[in-house]
Amino acid sequence: MKALGPLVPEPSGDRFASLDGLRGLLALFVLSHHSFYWYGKLSTGSWSMPSILYENLGKGSVCLFFMVSSFLFFGKVLQSGKTPIDWLRFGVSRLLRLTPLYIIAITMLLIEVGITSHWQIRTGPRELIAEIFSWLNFTIPGSPDINQVKETSQMVAGVTWSLTYEWFFYALLPFIAFLSARQVPPAVLLGSIAASLTLYKILHPNPWILTTFLGGMLATWIVRWGAFNNILRSPWLTPLIGLLLYQSWTINYKPWNPSTLLLLTLVFTSIAAGNSFLGLLTNGVSRKLGEVSYGIYLFHGLVLFAMLQLSPLANLRQLLQPFYYLCTVLLATMLTVLISSFGFRLIEAPCMALTGPLTTMLRGRISLLRGRGRE
Repeated sequence: MKALGPLVPEPSGDRFASLDGLRGLLALFVLSHHSFYWYGKLSTGSWSMPSILYENLGKGSVCLFFMVSSFLFFGKVLQSGKTPIDWLRFGVSRLLRLTPLYIIAITMLLIEVGITSHWQIRTGPRELIAEIFSWLNFTIPGSPDINQVKETSQMVAGVTWSLTYEWFFYALLPFIAFLSARQVPPAVLLGSIAASLTLYKILHPNPWILTTFLGGMLATWIVRWGAFNNILRSPWLTPLIGLLLYQSWTINYKPWNPSTLLLLTLVFTSIAAGNSFLGLLTNGVSRKLGEVSYGIYLFHGLVLFAMLQLSPLANLRQLLQPFYYLCTVLLATMLTVLISSFGFRLIEAPCMALTGPLTTMLRGRISLLRGRGRE
C-alpha cells in the first residue's frame, strides 16, 4: 500500500490543537449528560433521560472521544513507514496514561461504597475481592455491584464501559498496522491477535460502536491527504459543521447508527483538519480542560453521586427546582475540574513522564532474559 505524504499539521504546530480543546468540551458534555440522568433519578426514581438531545450530548461525545483516539494512533501507524512504532513503549505509555488515575477513581468508588453500606461487609470475602478485582481491571470482566450496593455503576455514571473499548482498540492497533502494510514484529502481531480475540470474546462489543473508530481512521486519511484541509478548517464552514453536530444529536436516540456516525465523522474530520469553531477549541481554557479531560471523565460521576446522595444537599427539597439543581451541577463541575487538575499535576503527568525510563528498563530486562535463554 502506498503511503500518503506527511500528516499536515495545524498552523500552530505539529499537534492538532483543536483536538485538545475538543476533548475538554466533550468531557463537560458527558458531565452535563449524566447530570440530566441524575435529575431523572431524583425526580422519578429511575435512571432515565427525558430528551434525545441530552442523551446524545453524552453518547455522541463518547463517539467523538473514540474518533480522537483512532485519529491520533492510526496517524502514528501511517507515519511508521518512516519511523517504526516502538510497540513496547506504546504499551507502557497506554498503561501509564490510563491506569494510575483510574486506580484513584476506583479507590474513591470504594470509599463511596463503604459510606453507602455503612462500612458493613455484606458479602463473602472471596466475592468482595472478585468484585473489586473486576473493577480494577477496567470492568473488562464485568461491572458487578460491590458489597451488594445496588447500582454501583451509577456511582461512576457508568463511564467505564468506554474504557473497555479503548483497550480493545489498543490491542487491535498492531494488527491494524499489519493490515496497513506496516512492519510489525511477529511476536507483537501474534500478541495483538490473541489479545483482541480474547477481549472480543469477553466484551462482545457492539459492532456499530467499533465503527466509530473507523470514522477517526478515515479522518486521518483525509487530513493526511491535505487536499480539503483549507476548506474544512474555514471559518465560513463552522455554522454548517455546528448544524451537522446538532443534527447528529437529534436523529436517533442512540448514535450507533450509520446516519449519525456519518455526521459525526464529518464534524470530527473538520475539527481534526483545524476547524477551531471560531477559536472556541483552541483558546487557553478549552485546551486546559482538554489536558485534564480524562480526570473529568473519570471523576464527574463520583462527584455527582457524593453531592446528590451522600452530602446534606441530598435532603434539600429545593434541590429538584431547576435553579437550585443547576447551581448544584455547576458546583459539581467546578469540583470535578479542580480534582482533575490536581490529579493531572500530581499523578497523570508524573506517571506519563516515566514512560521512557520504564520502557528502557523493561527492554533491558527482556534482553537479559533472552540472553539467559540462549545460554
